[in-house]
Amino acid sequence: MSNLPAAIVTGSSRGIGRGIATALGLHGYAVTVNYASRADAAMEVVGEIENAGGRAIAVQASVGNSDARQQLLARTLDAFGRIDVLVNNAGITSVGRRDVLEATEESWDLVFDTNLRARSF
Repeated sequence: MSNLPAAIVTGSSRGIGRGIATALGLHGYAVTVNYASRADAAMEVVGEIENAGGRAIAVQASVGNSDARQQLLARTLDAFGRIDVLVNNAGITSVGRRDVLEATEESWDLVFDTNLRARSF
């Protein structure tokens, strides 16, 4: 448990999410670094935050999946005892970056699950 304010940043193993997670860690937040597949990159972010004196954990969860979102919340609450900030940063495009007329229905389902349904934590 922690007395620090706690934040979850989805898609925070790289790019904008990484920058947000690191900034929150540097400003006194305990941070859950969420990632889909790059555990090594997520652990680098955790290391940056911890090396600066902050607290962080990495949690693998596809935010397009309801059960995975619940696990993300549970792991954060287990580690920090609270959630004060949620940054819904994760987002994807169609598999293979296909044009809207070429993308499959399954590809669009994945895009919508990740980019829209994940907003319903």
